[in-house]
Amino acid sequence: MSRWLLVVCACFTAAAVADGKDDQAKYPKLQAALYELGQAREELESSKLDYGGRKAEALKAINDATTSLRVILAVKGDVKGGERDKERYQKYKDHPRLRAALEDLIAARRELAAAETDFQGNRKEALKKIDAAIDQMRGLLKTVK
Repeated sequence: MSRWLLVVCACFTAAAVADGKDDQAKYPKLQAALYELGQAREELESSKLDYGGRKAEALKAINDATTSLRVILAVKGDVKGGERDKERYQKYKDHPRLRAALEDLIAARRELAAAETDFQGNRKEALKKIDAAIDQMRGLLKTVK
């Protein structure tokens, strides 16, 4: 009886340790980029600027990159989401959400490219979508300087 109780306790302990590991994002830079893309989309949609005619194309690129990131993270069961530190936006003089999204997309691209998995064949397409979003974000920000 005590042996069975020991096995049960060991199983619960292992589950608790594994559960604690699941609380941490496996790909934090991808998570950050996903969050910031949502914020950038909101900033763009609410803006009256058309960013030199680039707004619609940028929104499409943001939506495509968002979808790709969600797929990548879902493959690994890493869809956590979450808020970011609001103070980080104070370092940007203008368009803080767009600038933060660009910064996080670049970091996410590095993290995705360095990952040891191909995310069930989705990595190559996600990298293309992220590259397109990076190009669009840079183009938008050049129009407002």
